[in-house]
Amino acid sequence: MASERQGHSRIKSELNEYRAVLQRTGLQFPFERDKWYRLGDLQDFEEGLLDAVRKDKDLKKALRLPQVSPWVKLRANELIPFVVFAERRRLSRSTDFRIMPEGHHADIEFKADDRVVALQITTAGPVWPSNQRDWGYDNNLMLMKLNRGEIVCGFGPYYEDEGKICNRQEALSADEVRSAYRNGVIMALSRKIRHKVRDSELLVYVNGFEAFPESMFLEVVKGAVSTAFLCSFTKVHFVSGGHYYVEQSLDSSN
Repeated sequence: MASERQGHSRIKSELNEYRAVLQRTGLQFPFERDKWYRLGDLQDFEEGLLDAVRKDKDLKKALRLPQVSPWVKLRANELIPFVVFAERRRLSRSTDFRIMPEGHHADIEFKADDRVVALQITTAGPVWPSNQRDWGYDNNLMLMKLNRGEIVCGFGPYYEDEGKICNRQEALSADEVRSAYRNGVIMALSRKIRHKVRDSELLVYVNGFEAFPESMFLEVVKGAVSTAFLCSFTKVHFVSGGHYYVEQSLDSSN
């Protein structure tokens, strides 16, 4: 119990340090909710941010952790997925978009083909059979470990032990990876189905899949979709940080 408190205290201290880093840089988040912007503005912001990250290792560490700031969390959970989605869909830089108010049924709206598309966004990652918790917990511990300058190898689940962040080191089979990601995508879909709104589209950003083949990505998506009742969405889009993109068109008969 004492070691667990020690671990939590260290994480809290590290987060405060990263908040100070963000404040030191003077970075200003230029987007307000419920205001229209051009996609090119968001892409330029991302490009400038990545350039700043290349010059400042501490800033890179700070931006890895959504808990550091509300806008860092918004960027990680909604804006980065939207930028990747826009690239896959080849949306024009002149595309209008807006970040919707918190609690709204859509996370982002954008204009395409003379209509406004309401887009709900969720993220997904591997859920391991040994814990069955949300993938974000493991991902956060992995990023904290990376920020400490420790070698990150192997895969989840991650856990704390006497103030240290540990994880499984043994190699994973393709079946284990496929099953863990399938479970994670199903969990992400289940969360959104509980808050479903007809005539919206759903974007699922599958985190960390770039290291695995596209054929496995397609298998994961197909397996997850077969278990979910998604007809409240007109389309479901699956993207990864790599080049993988799947669009699932739905109708009331599905």
